[in-house]
Amino acid sequence: MIECVLGTRMTSWRRQFSRHYTRRDLKCFLAVLILLVVTVICLIIRSQHLHHHDDEGDDISVGQSGGGLDLHARENFLLPPSVITGSPPISWPDVSILKDFRSPYIVSSDYLNEFKLPRDVKKSVSQTKLITWYLPASAVMREDLFDEDVFDNCPARRCRFIRPEVVGDKQVDAIVFPGWLEETEIHLPERIQIRLRQFMLTASTDVTVLVSLFREARTRAAQAHTDAIDDNQRHRFWLFLQVFIFHDMDPPIKSLRAFGGDAWNSVFNWTWSYRRDSDIWEPRGVLTYDDQNDNIEKTTSYFREVAKSKSRSKPVAWFVSTCHVNSQRELYVQELQKHIRVDVYGTCGNMTCQKSFACLEMLSRKYYFYLSFESALCEDFITEKFFHMFFKGIHIVPVVMGGADYKSFFPDGTYIHTDWFESPSDLAAYLNRLIEDKDEYAEYLLRKSYFMYEESGSDAALCQLCQRLHHLEESRKVYDDIKSWYRDDQCRAPRPV
Repeated sequence: MIECVLGTRMTSWRRQFSRHYTRRDLKCFLAVLILLVVTVICLIIRSQHLHHHDDEGDDISVGQSGGGLDLHARENFLLPPSVITGSPPISWPDVSILKDFRSPYIVSSDYLNEFKLPRDVKKSVSQTKLITWYLPASAVMREDLFDEDVFDNCPARRCRFIRPEVVGDKQVDAIVFPGWLEETEIHLPERIQIRLRQFMLTASTDVTVLVSLFREARTRAAQAHTDAIDDNQRHRFWLFLQVFIFHDMDPPIKSLRAFGGDAWNSVFNWTWSYRRDSDIWEPRGVLTYDDQNDNIEKTTSYFREVAKSKSRSKPVAWFVSTCHVNSQRELYVQELQKHIRVDVYGTCGNMTCQKSFACLEMLSRKYYFYLSFESALCEDFITEKFFHMFFKGIHIVPVVMGGADYKSFFPDGTYIHTDWFESPSDLAAYLNRLIEDKDEYAEYLLRKSYFMYEESGSDAALCQLCQRLHHLEESRKVYDDIKSWYRDDQCRAPRPV
């Protein structure tokens, strides 16, 4: 009975449908339906991808594969979330004291002279020190390093980078190993393997064994370097006297994929990174004290007029290209936007601006605050997001989120820190107050104007490198555990929003 009723009804439905719709209409309807289903599936996959995989760009994403960080896993090297530290300036001291403020990031205009060679060493300098990079053939190198004048700004200039493919039998003094290499790309350079076989009489090609033999050979070479041996014997050891340098400008949350194993312990002599305790320190920027007025008197009244010229409808701006990162800055901004307008430029927002100085000038004209939010909350990790706000003539106050000790490095009244506030809503209330109080906002601009961005710290790093190579005996060392040095107690988890 049920089958008969259903059959009758289905037959009736087909007849009514056929009166109004052709077979072609039915095909179109099915095609549209399939397209909608495929679109929904793609959106779901994309959403999962954004939350669980690497984003393109310079920043570090949450839960990335291949050495990244899953916040839910709480890896051991992460410190607990930060607590509330510091507070906005209560009183504004006289600007005259700014001239005496010094930190590793605020330097004199002639700071490169600090890397001069001692007089007795300088007299003996005759040979140019050669430096190369250990890179796979497909890797992208910093082309600017191979310019002949790259060391010209340094007091110690007799150093030169040479390309890996032209090293040949040259006696290279230092090899730089980039920490961002994948594990599959790493092995000892072939020429070192060949010399190891000659030196240690082994035919092994296993990288772990070779690195172990390499450490032993370098120990013997160091002894030979100080012993009274003939030149032929010393030439036999030159390969193992090379300085091996670990280099990485990214936080350890993403890096050290290739060199984290025990096989690389006691291999590296120096470190080169953004960290201040590196042997070669390369900050992403440094500031110099600027007391030149350029015919504009630096007064609160002048900057009050600057504040009045800004648009009240554009309080905060943020440029960002990687949408989901370890610091969870995106979650903080989402909550902040509930209390104050934040214009987001780049691939993670709906506004665009070409990456050029014109964008900074636009920010300076229109906006009160810029979000200099780092992708990871790690010790000493301060990027161009902050330093670019100190270009001369850029009048905007940076709001920072990061793991560095900003209070020790930069004077009060030149920035605002998210760590000063219990929540994004408290930060928004403070920013809104400054927009209304032009005098207090002008105090920030006034103090900030006394410091000027001095490009990146790459010149300082190159000068340190060359100085060390010409003063090797006082700089010789070995890192017993490069992984522990690079990762332990360096980064902290973000505070819950």
